[in-house]
Amino acid sequence: MTKPIGPLCNLDCKYCFYLEKEKLFPKNENYWMNDEVLETYIRNYTQSQNTPEIQFAWQG
Repeated sequence: MTKPIGPLCNLDCKYCFYLEKEKLFPKNENYWMNDEVLETYIRNYTQSQNTPEIQFAWQG
């Protein structure tokens, strides 16, 4: 499980519990994950699993 690090989301789910947290974060910060971090995350996670199939569920 990976938890969000910021309030940005491009979805508008009616059940969302997270968008209301936006006021807790500074407005000037960049919370997007860059490509290098994403690639490292996927590689490390994939290598740590002992299974023939891995699923990712992305939100936001």
